[in-house]
Amino acid sequence: ITTLGTSHGDPTASRFQSSTLVESGGRSYLIDAGEPVTGLMVRSGKALSALRAVFITHMHEDHVGGLPDLIKMLVKHAGGRVGVGVFLPDAGAVAALGGWLQAMYVPWPSPAVSVQGYAGPGRIYDDGVLAVTAIPTRHLGHAGRPSNALELRLEGRRVVATGDLRSDAADFPVRAGDEPC
Repeated sequence: ITTLGTSHGDPTASRFQSSTLVESGGRSYLIDAGEPVTGLMVRSGKALSALRAVFITHMHEDHVGGLPDLIKMLVKHAGGRVGVGVFLPDAGAVAALGGWLQAMYVPWPSPAVSVQGYAGPGRIYDDGVLAVTAIPTRHLGHAGRPSNALELRLEGRRVVATGDLRSDAADFPVRAGDEPC
């Protein structure tokens, strides 16, 4: 697990926006895509060609702002590769992202990347290496928008990526604490 960015809201002089890379079995998976996720992956020597899926916890800019550039790079350097999955917690964001990619002159849609919305709770991904389950949180409840923690299971381990929580963690998803992680 490599934390590429850990800042919330605004980047700081020493912290970039939220993005975490999980690697296993020659594959990699990204949790959130805050800026400058693509540059951080390249500078860290992380191969974009190993990326299998991107999971967004919620649609705040500090968690999704680097996604258009990441998709542009995946499309540009696809080399015939297909099917990096991008999972957005708000189905309405799928069309908006597609429009933004087209406005950036990215060839879209592209077989290199598939974008889909997901709804929690429940399993949203399983490729035999990584299984991901969405667990709703109350982070955007005031706005009536979806936000999720993501339970990742791989290599016999369980990791919970929460997205954003209040400083007192009072909105930690209850189900995430059901078993050790």
